[in-house]
Amino acid sequence: MNILESFYGRIESEELEYAENEVALRLKTDRGYTNDLIEKCKAILLENVDCRYSAKRITLNISGNTVDFGGFTVESKELARLLSGCSECYMFGVTLGNRVDFLLKRLSASSLAEHYITDALASALAESAADKAEDIIKENRISTNRFSAGYGDFPLEKQADILALLDAQKLLGITLSKTYLMTPQKSITAVFGVKNN
Repeated sequence: MNILESFYGRIESEELEYAENEVALRLKTDRGYTNDLIEKCKAILLENVDCRYSAKRITLNISGNTVDFGGFTVESKELARLLSGCSECYMFGVTLGNRVDFLLKRLSASSLAEHYITDALASALAESAADKAEDIIKENRISTNRFSAGYGDFPLEKQADILALLDAQKLLGITLSKTYLMTPQKSITAVFGVKNN
C-alpha cells in the first residue's frame, strides 16, 4: 500500500454545525423547526462530543469493478464508477466519541423523548462532522462524493479493512462488532477520490 499522507485531529464542538436539512430529516420535522426541548438536547449533546478524525491519502488502481487500495481490494461497480479517473483517494473516519453513546444510554432510561431527539441530533451532527473532516483533509483538491462501506454494493465487511488502515481503534477508539457495527455508534468511515488534473 502506498500511503501518501496521514491525518489525525480533533474538531471542537464549537466548530460543528447542525445542517438544517439533516436535522429536519432525522427528526421528521420541517426545516428550521425547534422548541425548548430540542434546544436543550442540542446543548447537552455538544457538552458530550469528543470529535476526532483520522485519514490516509493513498494510491489506488481500478480494473473493471475491482478497486485495489494496495492493502485490500473491493469488488464494487458503484465504487469503481465513483473513483473512475482517480489515481488517489482518501479513506477517513470520524467519531463523536464514547461519551455520546453513554449519554444516549442514560437518556434511554430516563426520557424516551430526549433519547429520540438526542439520537437524531447526534446522527445529524456526525454527518456534519464528516463534512468538516472531509474539508480539512482534502483542502482545496477537487474530489468525488464520499462513499461508505455498507452503501450500495460496497460490502459492509470492508469496514474492518478501513478501520485497520486508519488505526481507528487506537486513534479514534472505534471498535467493530462481529456484525460490522461500529462503537462509538455515531462514527462514520468513507472513501472519496481525488480528481486527476
